Amino acid sequence: MFEGGKFSEAEASTRQFLAGHADSAEGHFLLGHILFEEVHDRYAAEEKAEGESFAYSENTAGELAKLRDAKARESLAEFSAGAKYGTPSAADLKTLAFDYVLLKGNAAAARSLTAALKLQPNDAEGWFYLGRILYSQDLFADAIQAFQHCLKLQPRNVLAEASVGLSYEGLKLTDEAAQAYQTAIDWEAQSDAKSPKPFIYLGRLYLTENQPEKAVPYLQQAAVKFSDVPPIHEELGRAYSGLNRLPEAQEELEKAVSLEPDVASVHFLLGQVYRKRGIMDKAKIEFQKAEELNGTHSSDGRQLGPQ
Repeated sequence: MFEGGKFSEAEASTRQFLAGHADSAEGHFLLGHILFEEVHDRYAAEEKAEGESFAYSENTAGELAKLRDAKARESLAEFSAGAKYGTPSAADLKTLAFDYVLLKGNAAAARSLTAALKLQPNDAEGWFYLGRILYSQDLFADAIQAFQHCLKLQPRNVLAEASVGLSYEGLKLTDEAAQAYQTAIDWEAQSDAKSPKPFIYLGRLYLTENQPEKAVPYLQQAAVKFSDVPPIHEELGRAYSGLNRLPEAQEELEKAVSLEPDVASVHFLLGQVYRKRGIMDKAKIEFQKAEELNGTHSSDGRQLGPQ
């Protein structure tokens, strides 16, 4: 049932089994996996709609976050119960790590995933997620090592190389970061797994360095290839604004707002562009919208790290 995606039925059957076999490590571990997959199956679509990768969303609001966290705690409890009666496998430790991530226990997540990788060192996905966890703790040098382990096992992994760039950027090594992003972009062109992230990351790096003219070509490429990704239009609008190309900035920011209307910073940027162009009625509307969203906790703080 579990392998067939019938998680509710699998949960009911496993609980029934554990009612008569409470000392079964395998039963507890299986229930832990089922509960975690129920989180993924039930809540991932909603969280992705908010612009975040499922396991790393920081902004999931209200009841959804409460239900997610409650299910993650149940899953974690089952792995803890199973550990009283048997030794967890690498797969058990990996899912346990994801439970900790959901509950924002990143230090515990890193320990659990490190233990899993000792048992199964050729798990490229495991190394990638360990890099993500270490990055979230600002352990950038350690994150680079984890991403490089992933790349040894999966050469030309676009997201892993882009994440190396993010980690270099965290270390203030901007040249190394730019090179990693460029490498990821080159790989992306030849990869079946398409991603806008290296384009966005490199564009943002150049904008941070006050070089909008360098950001524009990469963001333009991304806008053509990934026209429905809001941050591309946001960053391209920001770059055009920095170059005083205001009509183009307005067009891109209007696209960003239409695709993702609940991000306060984009409304504020658009308001600034309208004001510069003398379109004061529209500027006022955008500034008011930004203020409203800031007052109701918009998705403005969306996570920008590896996903």
